Amino acid sequence: MDLETGKNSFARNLAELLEIISFEQWLRFYFIDEDSEKEIFAIPAAILGRIDSFWPQLYPLAQALNGREVSFAVSQSAVCKLILERHGASDATELEDLLQSRELTKTLESFNAWLAREAKDLEKVAPDFADWQARFRQWQEQGEARGKF
Repeated sequence: MDLETGKNSFARNLAELLEIISFEQWLRFYFIDEDSEKEIFAIPAAILGRIDSFWPQLYPLAQALNGREVSFAVSQSAVCKLILERHGASDATELEDLLQSRELTKTLESFNAWLAREAKDLEKVAPDFADWQARFRQWQEQGEARGKF
């Protein structure tokens, strides 16, 4: 899928980028093997199958991270690789504009605030990715989040 150009498509491109980043965070939150010497992504085969069925556009990211050490560099590399594979080098200017946008920064700040606030509740259950996204959207629509972000 190529990055769409123009004002009307900016929101769609932003949503796609945020989906990728949120998905990586979901994997990091629920699928880490902390019993090994180093923390590694450990995504069970059943979950990988579910990801492939319901979020095939994100499956390559899950594959790229599974079994790898959890680190900013590993995640950043896998996320950027997926974005570049999906959008290609021809869209570099649009992608750079998106990555440097105020809207992305604002939404990521909102997401990080939600995650920090809800972490204890999220640890009690392991929602699938769709529920994870729905919980974040619901939090965004609440008065406190709307006023800050």
